[in-house]
Amino acid sequence: MSPRARPLPVAQPFHDKSPEDKRKARRGLRRRLLLLLEERPMTVMALRLALDADEAGALVATLDDLVAAGEIAAIGHGAYTRVPWGPEMRPVVAAPLLDTVHGALTHLASRTRRKSCSVGLVSDFLGLSLEDVALSLQQLELTGLVSFNDANGEWAPIGTATARRVRKGIDEGIPPMHSPKR
Repeated sequence: MSPRARPLPVAQPFHDKSPEDKRKARRGLRRRLLLLLEERPMTVMALRLALDADEAGALVATLDDLVAAGEIAAIGHGAYTRVPWGPEMRPVVAAPLLDTVHGALTHLASRTRRKSCSVGLVSDFLGLSLEDVALSLQQLELTGLVSFNDANGEWAPIGTATARRVRKGIDEGIPPMHSPKR
């Protein structure tokens, strides 16, 4: 070791802490990590270097908690960023097919007078099979993002306020409320 190099402080192993100390460490570190990631994406090593030795042991466990809660996301190469959208404490799941179908439905429905469109129109627009689009729309309906109109057999995106209310009901085990017909 060179004469100028200082010895690195040793982190206390997280598994040696009591359950109460683990909970306190995670809670304090959670706030600190969210503040650090609010500024810019950071690598795990940069996050570790920003922490004190007594906090370092809880880093991996707290990152796991934040990722599972959907508050941060890995962006590759060991880097993490704060998720700037959506409610906290909800996992963020990548679903390219659902996202594409929802985006196409929203785009196509906005161009019609009825603000809705058929599975066939979305399928033709995306070049996907009718089955894939139909299944995706059914999944989106369960999450409260689209609704099916029995009268005309078309799908329509649900407005933001209605979607929020439907998702809240899903989270609390309440059946979704259907919007009154206009």
